[in-house]
Amino acid sequence: AISQCSMQFTIANWKTEQVIEVKAVRDFVNDGNKEADVEIQTVVFPNSTSPEWRDMIVHVQVTSQNAPSRTCHSITDPHYQTFDQMRYNIYGFGQFVLVKSKHRVFEIQTRTWNCRKEYSDHPSCNCGVAIREDND
Repeated sequence: AISQCSMQFTIANWKTEQVIEVKAVRDFVNDGNKEADVEIQTVVFPNSTSPEWRDMIVHVQVTSQNAPSRTCHSITDPHYQTFDQMRYNIYGFGQFVLVKSKHRVFEIQTRTWNCRKEYSDHPSCNCGVAIREDND
């Protein structure tokens, strides 16, 4: 989604370069590249002495490109593979955060427990997983 924003030029800053940053946000939906037409329009106050800026419209086309999705997994006495294909082993018991996004509300937690008490090394096993996205 594209939100509206505004920028005001004044006598003090009209000669200073103004930058409008347009950035695509990954939505994790494999729906092909999407194009958006961004319209930048000037609004000049009625008493302005710069009629050349009145009702100027600039169109900029922005393309949001799909990026390949990644997977992670956990198997057996838990062996983990992360989204970047790194492998880890967690032999302890308890709750662990496997994934926590820095860019959105997304987190995956796992719980491990002692699954074979008859063995002397007490292997741990996955016994639960919780996934949170936004307020779900």
